[in-house]
Amino acid sequence: SRAVTAFAKEIAALLSVAAEALEGGPIPGDLAAQWLEDARRLTRHAPRVDRVLAHAEESRRLNLRALRHPPQGGLRSSLEALEHTSISVRTLFRAMHDATQRRTGVQDDPDYATQVRCSAAVLMADMARVLWAFGRCAHRRGAGTAEQQHVELASALASLRRRRDGLEDVLIGDPRIRQGLGELNSALLTTVDRMLLELDAATITVMPAVLAAMPGL
Repeated sequence: SRAVTAFAKEIAALLSVAAEALEGGPIPGDLAAQWLEDARRLTRHAPRVDRVLAHAEESRRLNLRALRHPPQGGLRSSLEALEHTSISVRTLFRAMHDATQRRTGVQDDPDYATQVRCSAAVLMADMARVLWAFGRCAHRRGAGTAEQQHVELASALASLRRRRDGLEDVLIGDPRIRQGLGELNSALLTTVDRMLLELDAATITVMPAVLAAMPGL
């Protein structure tokens, strides 16, 4: 569970760093290239975490004392969700890197480019919050905090969904995307949609009361 949680935190940390930098102004090409390399590195972590889970499952099978305690279910599905999310995040940073190299759209309409940059910043910050909450749910430190952890995750997912819907017109409904930012905008929304799909579906043992309290989930 610690390995899965660490994986979620690493993806969240990269998104948080990028969001903070995007809030500060245009991104230089070398920084975008570094983010892309970091995202590529993260996608290579999934097989390592998978080996940790496989080892834990085999150790449990061979340990008779472990049969006294129920297995901590959901870790395999959590890992798969994070793996798919990391691939989408890598695609997002690929599109961001390409946009900084071409500079098309940024130079043609700097005001719209600023709108896109700020939209990307808030969405990436929201995605990071979802991943932090997802990681805490995967760790499941204690039964007494499980419900609160799920409430936090449900709230973070709902906030991300609202933000995504609110920015859709700016990112794909605005005709100015034809000037060269369409690929980046599309990758941004696709990454958000993938995260909502994967992490919502992989939520570990979400209580009915939590779902009832969070409309739209």
